[in-house]
Amino acid sequence: RTFGRLPAQQPGAYDPLTFMAPEKLATWQDAGGEDRLIVVEQAGPNRVSEWSADGRLLREFMSLQTHANDGYGFDPEHPEHVYLPGKRGWMTRFHVNARTGEWKVDAVWPFEENDPRAGQLDRLQFIRTQGRVYLAGRRSFTIYRFDGDRLLLSAAILRWRDDPKRPPMHAFWHDANGNGHVDEEEVTPTELPGTVLTYHGQNWLEDLSLLAPAQGGQELWRLAPSGFDAHGNPIFTTWTHVLTDPIFAARRAGDADALHGGNELADRFTSDWMGADGSPETGYYVQARGG
Repeated sequence: RTFGRLPAQQPGAYDPLTFMAPEKLATWQDAGGEDRLIVVEQAGPNRVSEWSADGRLLREFMSLQTHANDGYGFDPEHPEHVYLPGKRGWMTRFHVNARTGEWKVDAVWPFEENDPRAGQLDRLQFIRTQGRVYLAGRRSFTIYRFDGDRLLLSAAILRWRDDPKRPPMHAFWHDANGNGHVDEEEVTPTELPGTVLTYHGQNWLEDLSLLAPAQGGQELWRLAPSGFDAHGNPIFTTWTHVLTDPIFAARRAGDADALHGGNELADRFTSDWMGADGSPETGYYVQARGG
């Protein structure tokens, strides 16, 4: 007997009768002596399902979503939808019933990646702008866009090392030809304004600009799209200096008062535990741990 319906999940949908990398099996008999099959899936949401001996799906159990540790996104226009990276290169969208507290898998998409310089989406932020939906990574510095039923790599700050003894190289990239892959003619080498790409502390704003403190310095930088191409991909070209942290500046100058830096120890961003938020219209909030 064959269990499961399709050979693979279809992008932008979810069929509970189709497995996603089933790898662990167990059997048991219920009180009536009927055989049951337990299947643990290793891709997507890591579902555990129970089947009858004649191939009927009986029950589903949702396992812990470990990638939730690194971020998930709510759609403000559809708050019942929660986007969360799954296992083995899949994105999962859950439908959440706020009244009952039930979470159900609503759709899945495979990540279509072809270049290790881009990395996998990490620390997801959900952003809706320019009439499109984007998923941006605060630690991977990658952006994905939805295009019909596909989830495509849209833009990125590429990082790689030609020499392990030298600092990494960087480049801007956007998917100019719309195929969702990194092609060399789309890559523009660039220099960073400081140590602005770290383990923690960067933040994508609602306009798809990246706000980043410079570790080792006092500055806050912003990388805003200079425009969007015909496919809706943001085009990055230039970092802009946003501000020099006034607390750090006062500490270094030796004139910090009790309310403005007198209780601080550092005079610059010295830790990954930093961050900023805001906008050019409303101003910015900065937080940092140092000393």
